[in-house]
Amino acid sequence: MRVRWPDGRQATVCFPEAYGCSALMNFGVLGEEGIEFAVVDEDEPGLADLLDRWKAVGYPLPGLKYFRIETSSTGSVILIYARTWRIEHLPMADAVP
Repeated sequence: MRVRWPDGRQATVCFPEAYGCSALMNFGVLGEEGIEFAVVDEDEPGLADLLDRWKAVGYPLPGLKYFRIETSSTGSVILIYARTWRIEHLPMADAVP
């Protein structure tokens, strides 16, 4: 997921150990999208269900977390279930090498 701050800085948010994702996307708005709100939680009800399903096939996932991202322009919601995440900073869009 690519993120751009108002001052032009950019980063990519990576979820290298993702085991589930759901996106409730709203379309039809033209313009730049941004992140309005983001939260990491270990007590979301869907997380317990996902952990039970993975455990049933012999793959327990200790440390799995729930990431909820809500966007500013369209009000879309992205749910990601992952163990880890990281931010990879990118050069500014208008920077000269």
